[in-house]
Parts: sequence; structure tokens; C-alpha cells
Amino acid sequence: MKLVIVLLSILFTCCNARLQLARQSYMRFPYQYNNGDPTNPRYDLFQDAAHKAAFHTVDKILYVASARSAQKYLHIIDMNNPAAPAILMTHVFENTVDGHITALDACTDTIAVALSAADPVGEGHIELFTPYNRADRVFTRTNRIIVGVNPKDVAHTSDCTRLVVANSGAATLNPISNTFTDPEGSVTIIIRNDQGFPIEINMDFTQLNGRVMDYITKGVRYVFRGNHSAGIVNTFSQDLEPESVTISNDDRFAFVSCQRNNAILKIDMFNQRIIELYSLGSKNWANLLLDASDLNGGPNLRQYKVYSFYQPAQLAYSVIDGKGYVVSVDTGKMTTYTQAQHGVAFNDHVRARDAWSDNELDTTTMDPMLLAQIQDNHQLGK
Repeated sequence: MKLVIVLLSILFTCCNARLQLARQSYMRFPYQYNNGDPTNPRYDLFQDAAHKAAFHTVDKILYVASARSAQKYLHIIDMNNPAAPAILMTHVFENTVDGHITALDACTDTIAVALSAADPVGEGHIELFTPYNRADRVFTRTNRIIVGVNPKDVAHTSDCTRLVVANSGAATLNPISNTFTDPEGSVTIIIRNDQGFPIEINMDFTQLNGRVMDYITKGVRYVFRGNHSAGIVNTFSQDLEPESVTISNDDRFAFVSCQRNNAILKIDMFNQRIIELYSLGSKNWANLLLDASDLNGGPNLRQYKVYSFYQPAQLAYSVIDGKGYVVSVDTGKMTTYTQAQHGVAFNDHVRARDAWSDNELDTTTMDPMLLAQIQDNHQLGK
């Protein structure tokens, strides 16, 4: 099978078609029920009441999860009439070891819910449910499975027998040792069977540490390598943070984005092994249009001789004219660690104008026009 990776930037340079969306309905979701009373909901802005969603196409039911750690709600919504959706049930996750709901996926006979741990360095869980039964009004959990640290995304194979989980293993402050900790990122494959006891296969990336210089040369970003003067060592595999996962239409391969590392992992689903880690390279904006400033009074598209990383936040798979495509949504991602939240101060970014004013740029070799644009806050300066 021939694979082509297509990178779709969120900064669109042109558009030859117009898509118009018409609102069918509107729903509010409660972020809390007073004293647990479902007849007494509370609503407010910026409460993370609706964070993730998955649609069951056969049953026409939408599952919407909150992103709160105190009230972990999964709203089950009847979408038979999109003009008048209605909440059929709200399932509450009450296990105190869980942090918050991080991902959902709906397959024909299974609903998968990913939950982080309340302990920021603890392993997360996947809970599997049978789809909501309208006749009996029940939503039944069938399994609870341990996965890696901070599960970030999930995806089923087409027959619903295998579930791939991307565990980011994000860096944090260890609450016990009060020191910087970057858990290993990983990918978990859960294989269901008729006995009701799924097989769990967890793959970390330690095998890639031996090729770190090869990957760096090819463009994979090794963002935080530690602070050796402070006794902090952060390996390449610890620095890799899976963000999103998609599966090929024939269920042979899984593709996992490592967003901040500007890379995609290809995984053999049949043999449960990592095939390769691919760098996504950089994008040249010299012949494209970009609005690089938030101080120029609105959309102001210009050409600049600059490059950017793709850093995809979300992946999808599609087949067009017999060719397989991995499609990515490229949002970019900056990394910032603080002493208070991570136990170390670090960031991988700086404003262009600040870099110039702090003499961090080799201005002797720079294009004069580019240098002038960097000093202008209405262009590349800010």
C-alpha cells in the first residue's frame, strides 16, 4: 500500500470552494449538579463542561464529555432529530484515582473512554462500555484497563476488536519527590477477545534512544534534553509525547503524532511493533501568505522568508483514488516548563523581536528585509 502524508495547515493560503454550515440546534451542558441532583444543573462559561465528543452513527447518539476533575460527566444525547437533541442520560465517573476524561471513541458495539490519573505521574485507564440501550435506559461498563501515563487519544479498528491509545506521558512536578518528572510516552494496543479479558500490549519508545542522533539529523525535535547542571536528565524517549492516533482503513497500521516533536510514528498493528518515526520537516512560507502579527489591525496576509514546523495536533486517515493518506491538522505547539508546575524553568520559543533585541540573531548574515520585518511588531516582531 502506498502512503502519502498530507499536511493541512490551519493557516489556509487559498480556497476554491465555500462551505456553509447551518445551525440545527443549540444545547447547554451543565458543569455541575447541585448536591448531585440532576434536576438542579449549574451552567457557566469557561467551566469545561463540553470537552470531547464521539458520535455513534448506528444508534444516532452523541457522547459528550466534560474536562473537569471534580465532576466527570459523560452526557448521552439523542440525535435522532438534530433540530431537537435531548440528553438521555448523564453518566458520572466517580473513581477518585481518576483525573479527568481525555478522549472518547464510539465503535459499533463499544464506547471507549480514556481517563487520566489524579496523580500526574500515575497510569491512566480506559473504560469500555456497551452503547447506551434506549429500551432499557442503561449504559453498562464492561472493562476498566490500565494504560500509560496521560492517555491523550484513542482509535478503534474498523471491526472494533482493537483499540489504540496514545499516552503522552507529559512532564510534570512529581507530587511525592517534588522534582521534575517526564514519564515515558507510550502507545497501548488493547485486543478484545470472547473471554471478556482484553489483552493489553504497551509499547514505549526506549528502543529509539539508540538512534537519537539519526532522528535529530532527519528533523525530529528533541525538545527538552534536561538540565545537567541541576542533575536533570531527560532521554529522547521521555521527550516524545504522543498526541493523536489514526488507523489505516485496512487496519494494518496505526499512525501516532508526536506533536511537539514534529513527527509521526508508524506502528504495525499485526505484529504490535514500531516501524519508524518520521520527521515532518518544515514549511517554507516564502511563496505563501501569512499573518504573523496580532497587532496589525486584523487579517493582513504577507509573504515572509521564514519557516515553520507542522506539529500536528490531530490526525485522520483517508483513501483517495486507491491511495492512503494521513491528514493532519497542524496547530503548532510551544513547550514551557515552570519551576512551580514542573520543577524546572524552560521554554523552546522566543518572540522574534526579543531575540533581535537580546542579540540572539546573527544579523550579519540575515536578509535586510527580514531583519526589518523582525523589528516591526506589525509584521514578524509580535
